[in-house]
Amino acid sequence: MKKIISKKKFSLIFAIILAINIVISIPIYAGDYCSHGYYCFCNGGSTHYVLSTGVGPNIRYYYVASNASTYSSLISTARNQWVNTSTTPGVTTNINWGNTTTQSGSICDIYYQDATYDCFARVIIYYSNGTSTEDIPTSNYHWGKILLNSKTRTGYSSSWFNSLTNDTYRTGVIAHEWGHIMSLTHINNSNRLMYPYGDTCNVFRAQTGELNTINHIYP
Repeated sequence: MKKIISKKKFSLIFAIILAINIVISIPIYAGDYCSHGYYCFCNGGSTHYVLSTGVGPNIRYYYVASNASTYSSLISTARNQWVNTSTTPGVTTNINWGNTTTQSGSICDIYYQDATYDCFARVIIYYSNGTSTEDIPTSNYHWGKILLNSKTRTGYSSSWFNSLTNDTYRTGVIAHEWGHIMSLTHINNSNRLMYPYGDTCNVFRAQTGELNTINHIYP
């Protein structure tokens, strides 16, 4: 979910919707933060709901479906910008993602397909028992799926995802949705990657705030 548009708090789905201007994902979890002030999946207190496998330091794998292979380079760039952060913006984390062609070994699957909703992309979270949610999880979860929306956008000759201005915006959307996979929620700050309004977001990669949150919830 990267940005939405109508600045209402929806807590339904990870999608990127457009209301008046351009945005990325439907606010699914806008404004949710723990008692320590970090914007992440939580119970509103000190309990965090995170990827049960963690995000590192041992390598975690993502899988790119054949229908998303056209965007492999953008996906790789988004991945690199989450992993290589010690110099820019200057925060070191344990995040360690690598690509796999074996889907069963992945905890983040990425597809280019109709995401049902009018949005640029959407995230679905899966528990270890196979059930899923498009809202804030209520316990630790096992893996997640990113859907880059192939649905045709009304008034355009392209899909929602491809209607984004350029590859920089597309990479930003992928990185934003990846943040949701790692348990990050939206924040009302246009200088943060997890800002939900794509038309006014000023950044396209994780910032200090997102990385500090990762270090807080995956100590």
